Amino acid sequence: MEQSIIAIKDIVNGFREKYSLGVPCSKQLINIFPLIERYEKLKVKLIKKPFSSKGLYGFIGYKYGQFIIVINTNKSLGAQNFTLAHEIYHLLHQREEIKKNTFIDSENGTERIQEKLADLFAIELLMPEEEFKLSISDILNKDVNALVNTDIVKLQNYYGVDYIAITKRLLELKNITEEKYMELNKILKENKALELLTKQLGLSVSLNNITNECFLSDKVLEVIKSNYDTGKITYDDLVTIFYWLGREPEQYGYVRYLKPDQDVKDFINDMFGED
Repeated sequence: MEQSIIAIKDIVNGFREKYSLGVPCSKQLINIFPLIERYEKLKVKLIKKPFSSKGLYGFIGYKYGQFIIVINTNKSLGAQNFTLAHEIYHLLHQREEIKKNTFIDSENGTERIQEKLADLFAIELLMPEEEFKLSISDILNKDVNALVNTDIVKLQNYYGVDYIAITKRLLELKNITEEKYMELNKILKENKALELLTKQLGLSVSLNNITNECFLSDKVLEVIKSNYDTGKITYDDLVTIFYWLGREPEQYGYVRYLKPDQDVKDFINDMFGED
C-alpha cells in the first residue's frame, strides 16, 4: 500500500501540474473538463442530479462515443467533490475498460483495487499530505492534540470536503488517535450541531448538507437544444430528458409546440376549407 500511495502522489502531482490546479482545488474540478477533453482527446459529459439510492455516490460510463460522469446530489457538496475527484481517476486510468464494459464492474477483484486507488487519488488531490500537515501546524502551532470541532470546520471549508473527510485524513496520517477521532465526530450525531457551529463561523453549510442540485453543463444543453431544433428529438424527448434531471423544459426556455395531427387538420379543412 505504501508503494501505491507514493505512485498516486506522483500521478496527482502530474495531474495538478498539467491542469494548473492549485491547493485547494475542489472548486476548480468542475471547470477543467473542456481541458481534459482537449488534452486527452475524448468527449466527457458531467451530470449532477439527485438519486434516491443512499449507497450511490456517482458513476462513470461510456455511451455513443462519450464518457458520462454522473454525481449523486442527494449527498453533501463535500461528498460530491470527493466523488468527482474519484471518477476523474477512473476517466484518466480506466478508459479502455469503461469503453469495453460500458460501466465499471465494482464486484471484479481487480476493480476493487482500482476503487481503492481512485479513493487515494481523490484524497491526495483534495487534501495533499504536505499541504494538509502545514495547515494543521499553522492553525494549532503544531499542537495537533488540541484540535477541536471549530478547527475541523475551518479545514473542511478550506479544502472543500465534508467534515468526516477531514477527521479521516487526520487519522490516516496519524495526526490524531482513534479516541480523538471519535471525540471529534460526536458532533455528527447531535441534531444540527455541526450546521449551527458552521453558521456561527460565518461559513457555508453546503459542504455538509445535501444539495439536491441538478446540473448540466452549457455544452450539454447546447447539444440537447441543437438536437431538438434540428428535429432529431421531439418535445416529448425533451420532457423525458429534463424529467430525469428533476426539471421541466420550460425552465430552460423551451416552449411546448403541439403539432396538429391529421384528425385536427381534417376537421379544420372541413369547417374552414375552400368550397
